[in-house]
Amino acid sequence: MSEQEMFLLPPERPTISHLRMFLSDLAMQYHSLATAALNGDYHTSHTPFFTANGNIVGSTRLRALIHKFNTEFSDYMRGKGEKLKLVHSRFADPLIRSPESIFSLKKKKKASQAKHAGWNGYAIP
Repeated sequence: MSEQEMFLLPPERPTISHLRMFLSDLAMQYHSLATAALNGDYHTSHTPFFTANGNIVGSTRLRALIHKFNTEFSDYMRGKGEKLKLVHSRFADPLIRSPESIFSLKKKKKASQAKHAGWNGYAIP
């Protein structure tokens, strides 16, 4: 190891208390960084972390990335999403072919539930 590389090493931590202080400080720095990211406060003491090349927005701007992904998802769903999509499958019930028949089945199910609403599970209705 060269002398220049040794100069770049952090200070020695000879005792347990020194190690605890180092780890505590590291944890507080991480907490501060994570809090700034979650709050969208990119102009704090962590500004170099949040910028990629000087003033260009970096990939570490958590709220900006989440907002971008949410916008892309909502645009996709608005353009290609469907409330109900019926496809023909060999496993599908042949009686269900349109939304109207689905709604009529729901009505029948509600009527059946109302008929057996007083059943306690022990006696035959």
